[in-house]
Amino acid sequence: MAYYPSHLTHFHGLPVHHFDGGGQQEDPGPDLPPPASVAWRLAADWEVPFEDRWSSFLDRVTTEEVVALVVGAWWQEWD
Repeated sequence: MAYYPSHLTHFHGLPVHHFDGGGQQEDPGPDLPPPASVAWRLAADWEVPFEDRWSSFLDRVTTEEVVALVVGAWWQEWD
C-alpha cells in the first residue's frame, strides 16, 4: 500500500494557504495573502525544520489578524 499524503483545502470556512517561508532563503518568497483571508498551514519538510518555518511565519505575518492555523507535521520524517 502506497502512502499519498493529502491536506485540507479548507478549514474554518477559509481556503488553506501553505506557508513556505523559513530556512536560509534570501528571497522573501511570493506576496502573502491578507492574514485573516486564509487558514495558514505550517509544516516541516525536507529542507526547512518546523522551528525555522514557525519563526519565519511570526516575522512575516501579522499574527494578531490570523483566525485559523493548520499545523503539521512538525517533525521531519525521513522514510
